[in-house]
Amino acid sequence: MLKDDEQAQDIVQDVFSSLLNKTEKLEFQTSLSSYLYQTVRFSIIDLIRHEKVKTNYLERLQTFAANNYASTDELIDEKELRQLFEHEIELLPLKMRKIFELSRKAHLSYKEIATETDVSEGTVRKQIYYALKILRSKMKLFIIFFIIN
Repeated sequence: MLKDDEQAQDIVQDVFSSLLNKTEKLEFQTSLSSYLYQTVRFSIIDLIRHEKVKTNYLERLQTFAANNYASTDELIDEKELRQLFEHEIELLPLKMRKIFELSRKAHLSYKEIATETDVSEGTVRKQIYYALKILRSKMKLFIIFFIIN
């Protein structure tokens, strides 16, 4: 039934061990062989049930890990960090903010942004560079704060 010799030997050993521990308490209403058969049978059934529970648990754990479920605290921290980031974007100078948002939110190329804002591509590059520099310096402090807490 088990298809594993080691598990079968363990069950037989456990059954005989428990039989030796209970010899004084046991009163056989049936033969010893039927008692041993039933005890081994129930032990096998218990082992199979336990293996199913263990397998289900491991599958769920793998699914949980694969889906990267976040705890409530992590989700709240992420939301707060995102709000802080959006607030810092709003604090950027107007033209820099517009160029940054066109780049990061609208996913436009430097050339498209330059055409839309009527500035050179070099200016677009510099504005995005400076926006990122400002945001990184401010967000480092927030991230450190969130990691510590």
